[in-house]
Amino acid sequence: MEKENAVLFIHGILGTPHHFDFLREILPEGFTAKSLLLTGHGGSTRDFGKSSMAQWMEQCESALLELSASHKRVFLVGHSMGSLLAVHLALVHPDKVSGIFALAIPLRIRFGIKALASSLHSAFAPPETDSPFQRVCRDACSVRLSKNPFAYLPWLPRFLELFALSREIRKAMPNLKVSCKLIQSSRDELVSTASARFAAGAETLFLPESFHYFYSEKDRGRILEEWIRFIAEHIERG
Repeated sequence: MEKENAVLFIHGILGTPHHFDFLREILPEGFTAKSLLLTGHGGSTRDFGKSSMAQWMEQCESALLELSASHKRVFLVGHSMGSLLAVHLALVHPDKVSGIFALAIPLRIRFGIKALASSLHSAFAPPETDSPFQRVCRDACSVRLSKNPFAYLPWLPRFLELFALSREIRKAMPNLKVSCKLIQSSRDELVSTASARFAAGAETLFLPESFHYFYSEKDRGRILEEWIRFIAEHIERG
């Protein structure tokens, strides 16, 4: 028997499926939830360097096809790169995606001093020196970081692939036929607020107090409200 609703959660580059725990917790009864751990994540620095965007795309597509074969509606939830992968799936399989809930979609990427400082701190500073902001950033990374700076050289192709996917999706956004809700952080240290300009057809909520990984308590409440509304509206449409 075909089930009604499923949600596929897709994390960002270096990220973790636990980023979505607060959304999973309030899913209505009867929803199927599937959280991906993308290849190369959850392991070592070396494991991540050996992965590829092609593997991540194939993994996401396989999960979507599996869920759509047994469910009437499949919703995609992505964070950062996961949002780009969600849009990519909807462009390739528009008949299999009922809606996209995209957090921090990086249609325009920026990497300033704050992002650099945070990355270096996570890699080389001890956890006991973390600020609340830095603790969230550290917890958002599923890859075991190396103290050897040369260990990160194989990561370069992964980030070049991310930039290429960002450009590809930015150009393709006008062709997106699937309903899309964007949640962007006004203080995001990795994603420019200009990203919303390239998704003119999508409803966008800006979080005034939040960053790429770190959400204020008030903004987290806003996300939950929008998530509940997003699900309810799509179910009502049938």
